[in-house]
Amino acid sequence: MENPEGAPVMMWLQGGPGTSSLLGLFVEHGPYYVDENYAAQLREITWTRTISVLYVDNPVGAGFSFTQSDDGYASNVSDVSRDMLEFLQQFFTLFDSYSSNDFYLAGESYAGKYIPAIGAALHESRGKMRVPINLKGIAIGNGMIDPISLLRYGPYLYQIGLMDRQQATRMQEYCDQAAQMIRQDSYMEAILLMLEALYGTLMKKPTYFGNVTGYEYAYNYLLTKEPERQSLYETFVQIPAIRQAIHVGGAEFSNTRPAVGLHFANDIMKSVRDQFALLLDNYKTSRTARVLRSLPIPLHSTSVAVTTFPLHCRRHVISAMQAEVCVDGRWLEGRAINRMQAVLLLLLFTSDFSFGANASHQKLSQHATKNGAKKSAHKGHTSTSEVDEGEPLLLTPLIEAGQYDEALERSRVGSLGDVPDVLSYSGFITVNKELGSNLFFWFVLAMENPDRAPVMLWLQRGPGTSSLMGLFVEHGPYYVDENYAAQLRPVTWTRSISVLYVDNPVGAGFSFTQSDNGYARNMSDVSRDMLEFLQQFFTLFYKYSSNDFYLAGESYAGKYVSAIGAALHQSRGELRVSVNLKGLSIGNGVIDSKTMLIYGHHLYEIGLMDRRQAAYMQKECDLAAELIREERYTEASSIMMELFLGTILGGPTYFENVTGYDYVYNYLITKKPESHTRYEKFVQTSAVRHAIHVGGAQFSENKSTVVLHFKADLMKSVRDEFALLIDNYKVTLHTSLFVTQSTQQSGVACPVAVNILL
Repeated sequence: MENPEGAPVMMWLQGGPGTSSLLGLFVEHGPYYVDENYAAQLREITWTRTISVLYVDNPVGAGFSFTQSDDGYASNVSDVSRDMLEFLQQFFTLFDSYSSNDFYLAGESYAGKYIPAIGAALHESRGKMRVPINLKGIAIGNGMIDPISLLRYGPYLYQIGLMDRQQATRMQEYCDQAAQMIRQDSYMEAILLMLEALYGTLMKKPTYFGNVTGYEYAYNYLLTKEPERQSLYETFVQIPAIRQAIHVGGAEFSNTRPAVGLHFANDIMKSVRDQFALLLDNYKTSRTARVLRSLPIPLHSTSVAVTTFPLHCRRHVISAMQAEVCVDGRWLEGRAINRMQAVLLLLLFTSDFSFGANASHQKLSQHATKNGAKKSAHKGHTSTSEVDEGEPLLLTPLIEAGQYDEALERSRVGSLGDVPDVLSYSGFITVNKELGSNLFFWFVLAMENPDRAPVMLWLQRGPGTSSLMGLFVEHGPYYVDENYAAQLRPVTWTRSISVLYVDNPVGAGFSFTQSDNGYARNMSDVSRDMLEFLQQFFTLFYKYSSNDFYLAGESYAGKYVSAIGAALHQSRGELRVSVNLKGLSIGNGVIDSKTMLIYGHHLYEIGLMDRRQAAYMQKECDLAAELIREERYTEASSIMMELFLGTILGGPTYFENVTGYDYVYNYLITKKPESHTRYEKFVQTSAVRHAIHVGGAQFSENKSTVVLHFKADLMKSVRDEFALLIDNYKVTLHTSLFVTQSTQQSGVACPVAVNILL
């Protein structure tokens, strides 16, 4: 679109073998996409803005390309190269004004074999062609270059949580058998085995992978089925008007022509390693892997494949991996950008996958809340200077005096601004009078049937993070927008559950103590304080004391929940107020650190570390595990702080140094999203302090004090407590695909969590 006369020309080839390159044009990076009405629309961001892209249905038989003889189908990459060199000479004879422009070869998946083969053929044909071609470089995404180097699907699928250990072992057996067949030049047998194990999924055939995972789609492991939008173009290009426009007439269009795959069957598992090495030594080369791809190329395969090439070739890839990267006009400077970061940034331009939910939120109607009518009375109430913060509301004296009605009235949460009110209560409960230790809570009643709705206690990670993060960032009734104003969340747990958000332990969020001895140092301290809190809480909110009660939390709160649950179980019949515990739910939970210290393996498989870095990471993890076995918990904590966990506190770590990440809860982003911290400023405005009855109590954004008191306990296990709860209550373990830190502590590779129980 810009300066076409001087723009580079890039030839794009799709994978398969046999997929039309019109997929690239209409689904990935071309100037158009096809909407749900089967109409073409302009793509806002397209490679064709600055590059002239040549989309070719390759090989013969793919897309609209055809032959009149069975002998016309390519059977190997040599046939592909022969046909493509003839095509390019005729193409640049016709488009002679672009023949001297810089020329690049690009493609993805199986085209990772086409590109090296064609590139090597162009290189070796210099001076022999009718029309010279100014080849400058190649770009390959998720490329199948050296299959034998890539056959490590078992560990990869285990680490991303799609298979348990037994299933992953079986998958790797398939891979190892196929690798052995490749070494014996039994390529047909190797591909038949991998089609049965895995690759058949790409052709919508039953496979071992599909049977154990339920997946029918292999290009994004967040999706089990192919999105409809990715096939809309197939119908579009066969509309008579479009056929006429692109001059294909009545030519058959096929994305799944069996003849192409059948002719290539004996070539699929062969390597183009030598051709790729030749290109590495002579041209610009970029190789990327997609973060969310399930098949056929694991993220680690980039580093695996590169390390199999001669040393003189590797330097080109290594330098490319450490290049500066620009996103939206902003350069990431000050540190080398590792391979995975470059991949993530490239995905912003090339991937059709949308990360995150729609930023716009729909407000609930006023009648959906208990007290929507009060909204108008507080309109325009945004100035913090006009509001007296008041004093922290300590409810224990009122509870002990039996003044429950007054306590309820005073703890009712006031207006949070120009947003409908949700019925909720907040204040402090004193859990240790002698030490002046007080836990802050915010109790949000269920919008539907609150009298009978289950009550859930939510505890945040850390140790030391405020549970108001859960309320405002994750699942509470509100979120804080970019103007630092509260808005109603359209989907919230509090629609059908009454959620009790508690800043736990003492020192987290608004919770405070007047003595250093008031800080919890272990799970026994946490359980003691929480049992006292719950007895006072259900004395005040006695009408909900018989409702089903659940404990829930994430990350380090996996220890809180297990310890508190066990303490409640063991205290049955001894509490002043009975608590009707029914179950617990833990997300990415720290439960048994020793079992879960496999960071090196995990970070390698998801592509955040190379083999050498991951080996060092795992060696240190193994040392920490040994210290845990010797009950040298403080030393184990120190190792893991320096290695990884210190990233949470903002301190430098080995993980941060080698990856560039200073955020560990989503490996699609390197820094903490600004939207995750807005609530911290919001709750400290005078108007909100007044509304939630915290007065001038300090809000702790720095977790270091709490963490330091927990240092000797961080690496201790609550496996026994967790096992007790599994035997007696409903238990849910859930995990996120993208967490790097608490992922491995809970086992985002789902089977790691199973190890806890063995």
